[in-house]
Amino acid sequence: MIWNRLFKRLNEQDLDEELDFHRTMKEREFIAQGMSSRDARDAALRAFGNVTLAREDSRAAWSFTWLGDTARDLRYAFRSLCAQPGFTIAAVLALVLGIGVNAILFNIYNALALTPWAVRDSGSVARVFQGDRSEWGGFSWPAFRYLRDHSQSRITAYDTNILQMTRNETTWKANVVEADETFFDVLGTGFTAGRGFSPSNGNLHDPAPEVVLHHNEWMSHFSGDRGVIGEWIELNGRRLQIVGVAAEGFSGPVPVSPALWVPAPWHDIFHPGNASMDKPDNCCSKVVVRLKDGMGRNEGQAELDTLLARFNSEVKRDPSHVLLTDFTLLAEPRNQVQVTAAFVALGISSMLILLLACANVANLQLARGVARWREFAVRTSLGASRGRILRQLLAEALLLSAIAGALTAMLSAWAPTVIMNSIGSLTNANGRLNFSFSNDWRVVLAVTGISLLAALLFGLVPAWTTARGTLSAGLQQGGRSTGTSRIRSVLLTVQVILCTVLLSGATLLVRALNEAQRADVGFAAGRMVVLNPNLDSSGAPEAQTKAITAALLERLQTVPGVEMVAHAVVVPLGLRNDSVGIELPGTKQNISFAHNRVSANFFDTMGVQMVAGRAFTEGDEKRADSMIVNEALAKRAWPNENPIGKELLDHRLVIGVVRDFSIREIGHGGEPGAFIPSEPVRDSQLLIRGTSPQSLSAQVVKLTRGMDKHLAMASAEPYDAVIERSRVTTVLVAAVASALSGLALVLACVGIYGVAAYSVSQRTREIGVRMALGARGMSIIQMILGENLRVVLIGGVIGLAGAFVFGRLLTSMLCGVKPGDPLALSATIGILLATAGVAAWLPARRAAAVDPAITLRHD
Repeated sequence: MIWNRLFKRLNEQDLDEELDFHRTMKEREFIAQGMSSRDARDAALRAFGNVTLAREDSRAAWSFTWLGDTARDLRYAFRSLCAQPGFTIAAVLALVLGIGVNAILFNIYNALALTPWAVRDSGSVARVFQGDRSEWGGFSWPAFRYLRDHSQSRITAYDTNILQMTRNETTWKANVVEADETFFDVLGTGFTAGRGFSPSNGNLHDPAPEVVLHHNEWMSHFSGDRGVIGEWIELNGRRLQIVGVAAEGFSGPVPVSPALWVPAPWHDIFHPGNASMDKPDNCCSKVVVRLKDGMGRNEGQAELDTLLARFNSEVKRDPSHVLLTDFTLLAEPRNQVQVTAAFVALGISSMLILLLACANVANLQLARGVARWREFAVRTSLGASRGRILRQLLAEALLLSAIAGALTAMLSAWAPTVIMNSIGSLTNANGRLNFSFSNDWRVVLAVTGISLLAALLFGLVPAWTTARGTLSAGLQQGGRSTGTSRIRSVLLTVQVILCTVLLSGATLLVRALNEAQRADVGFAAGRMVVLNPNLDSSGAPEAQTKAITAALLERLQTVPGVEMVAHAVVVPLGLRNDSVGIELPGTKQNISFAHNRVSANFFDTMGVQMVAGRAFTEGDEKRADSMIVNEALAKRAWPNENPIGKELLDHRLVIGVVRDFSIREIGHGGEPGAFIPSEPVRDSQLLIRGTSPQSLSAQVVKLTRGMDKHLAMASAEPYDAVIERSRVTTVLVAAVASALSGLALVLACVGIYGVAAYSVSQRTREIGVRMALGARGMSIIQMILGENLRVVLIGGVIGLAGAFVFGRLLTSMLCGVKPGDPLALSATIGILLATAGVAAWLPARRAAAVDPAITLRHD
């Protein structure tokens, strides 16, 4: 820094000496021509020209002068912005909204799609899937072991479960990961205390009774006591010993942090009769590979593909292929399909918000530039070039964007965590989400890039327009410019177009939410309670769970207020969805439909009407030869035919057809579904019809938990709560869209107000003349409102075309509403005109209050 200052000072001294030399030589030349010393000096100065401009040209030839010039421009820009705090605050807030929405969205996407799970050397780790190139899933445990034992790379596998955990007579639900013995070695975590799993030596049916605690679980339920190593706890009534505590921050490749890890073979012990460790057709363990040093992903995929083909041949299974993906959540094929559309829609919305914010700030910059034309005219007369003025204005835009970017970086560091935790609580996620929303280098780079893009978007046009202002225009009183007004009107039109697109999307989604809330689910949920015995997490054998459920069904029938009790594996509109895909007999048509195992009185309890054939009887539950379909499946499978007596699903006979009702999504009553009679199974849930669901829920839970220790984690809730939870996704999407469109509407209103206020300030003399000639205040208000609403109406009409295209992207999220819904589009235009009218009203009233005498006397 000292060297730079010294170098600049020496250069300035040389420049002064050189300029004095040239001026002196010119003066001597004129003296030689016979002029007096004074006349020669004046003539030399005139001949030499603008000294300031000569200094600027000379400095431009120095090396690295742009650094000093940029620093000087930024210092001047900082002083200029501080001199107008109102403009600066308004511009920064608008930019924080625009940049912030994009930064927060990118931070979430970065955590879900770009940041690998927290493991050692994540670059060499990949998730492994198998499938047929159209649908990818996990592996059976025998297939995984074959790959593990024959691959050159190191492979591990895991699955997730929810179990009952008991310590010191206190029981709670715990997220458990059932992992292969190689899990901790492959993923490379350390341990805060203790160790990982002992080698199983191939014993799959008598695993070591060991658990490894998650660090958070150790801190919350065990108070961080290192003495818990060697302590025994109970999982589903089985005693296991704590052998380790995982390193802080390690959760593995799961979205929700687990409470603990157990050896994978314990799955069959927790679920007797499952035998998943031995069945090559069972699915689906999740497989992770750490590639051998020097092995690329394509090479590793080819090796595993060959091994899987060999395994399938040995066990006589259909061929399948292997897919290796990045070690992130959204790299999983199923998650990509489900989430990509949402991120695309949100990304488009956030970019529209950024464009709106930039258009708003550009309008502010234009108004400020017009007010500063006199300043720039004086600077031009002193030798500043148009490029110099342009550079100064761009420096101010860059500084504004940098301030907004810095504030946005702080906002994006904590806002994603709050948002995702709120979503987790709404979706009833059991545990802490396993994502870190830190400002890593990708987020910092994205915020920087978005800030620079914003600076160009809102700074270039106003800077160029202002720099083009002529010297004479700048020195004129008031500095009028119709060109600037036209640009501001164009920017306002663009704002209205963007706002129309966002607002229409929000109104469509709100309409869809309203339709979903009003939609008839097709069954009588108002007087029903859903009881989940949670026997699948109890560890009781299959035969015992049947006996417990039978006793529970009999006991519930005696509870006062209970009218009917049924059971089903899948509760309609619940979190679980079972489906099956088949090829229809005699055709090549593939069809997919919902599948459920239910009791004989299921449809009576649900209040679903039979439209053909007969209902199930108790005898049907014991036989595996009948089924009932809904109208949608009957029409798809046997169009224009009577479905009664047809066969489907392993030659089951269709004995009845029920009216369509919502199975997986509200408002989609036409979804095909098949129902099979069944006795209660381990994962059956009970549907209770009674007189008062709220009081009945508490009564049923108390009775159930007191019947048997395996029912200690039973839970119950009114069916209406299940339905409300099924609407969570629609509610979240509508809420996010409404928030974004609200921001857009605020930004558009600020833009409309700014343009109207600027127009009034520029036309004060005209308005004064009109009023002096007899115009009334109301006519002035109508004129100002009409001019601004005309621009809004034009932008709104143009924006409807974009709104229709945007609505097509949201089709999968719209329940009972079409992208071109006239009510939603009419509401969009109505809201725009109403808010525009309010925004333009205040400047119009100020215009009507102009005193013509004062205005004309001032001019």
